[in-house]
Amino acid sequence: MIIRRCQEKDMDEVIRIENLSFDNPYPYEVFEDYLGSDLFLVYEVKGEGHEKEIVGYVIGKEEEDFGIIISLAVSPSYRSQGIGTLLMRAVLDTINRDHIFLTLRPSNKGTVNFYKKFDFVKIGKIKDYYRNGEDAIVMEKRVDDKR
Repeated sequence: MIIRRCQEKDMDEVIRIENLSFDNPYPYEVFEDYLGSDLFLVYEVKGEGHEKEIVGYVIGKEEEDFGIIISLAVSPSYRSQGIGTLLMRAVLDTINRDHIFLTLRPSNKGTVNFYKKFDFVKIGKIKDYYRNGEDAIVMEKRVDDKR
């Protein structure tokens, strides 16, 4: 296994994982915007025939005063193996901001609990954020200045 920066050759697999993971997946252009960023990471494994396969990704972003987790997903057949945790640690170690935010569906209790493991706390909501009218939870992580 290896966690590395996403490359253009990885995009088809990243989009496949996105489409398998979300009811309203981001379009290709969103991923294209982050291509080449140190905060767009993929998790690569060697497949059965020793070919390399992308099985997860995370996208972070740094604004002037804060960081954002844009998206994180793991291929369904590789979930519950700690890959999401490894990707999250890798992006959190790379984001160099004292506050990191993310948004997610409140109905996704497993994901809410996942982010709580990384000391994200709910700080608010955005009404009617998703296409189906569901609100979004806004979570924040405050990072120690000890880097």
